[in-house]
Amino acid sequence: EPPIAVGRKTVKSGGLLSGLERVSVGGMPFFLTEFTGPGHVAFSRDGVGEIRLLDLPAGHEIDIMEGSLLCASDSIGYAMEYVKGTHRPGRVVGFWLDRLSGPGKVAIHGYGNIISMTLAPKETITTDLGALLYKDAGVQAKTA
Repeated sequence: EPPIAVGRKTVKSGGLLSGLERVSVGGMPFFLTEFTGPGHVAFSRDGVGEIRLLDLPAGHEIDIMEGSLLCASDSIGYAMEYVKGTHRPGRVVGFWLDRLSGPGKVAIHGYGNIISMTLAPKETITTDLGALLYKDAGVQAKTA
């Protein structure tokens, strides 16, 4: 088997593989792991479910629920999108999405079976936030 180089990348602001700075709630940076061939590599999550491989054309953007990204090709761009939430006593409830842009391939993992829908202009669907896996960047999301 040919060897695979494994490296660690600190996430800083910019593109997925161009040094992003994304911080956790505690302000600590997190890392992405890069694998460079030749050779085989495999990925999975720690639960049952379904994995989808998406082929993003140049300029197409999708928003993926945080924690659902399995892997992405080096050409994929990365940014973060915050969806404002509702005001609850003592806090505001919102959520972060990983915004990925093509061209390139993206693998995502959903716990359980994945249902995909195409919404017509002005069409609205209501769901529990925990059910969101990904959406096109042009689809608006708001908490009720």
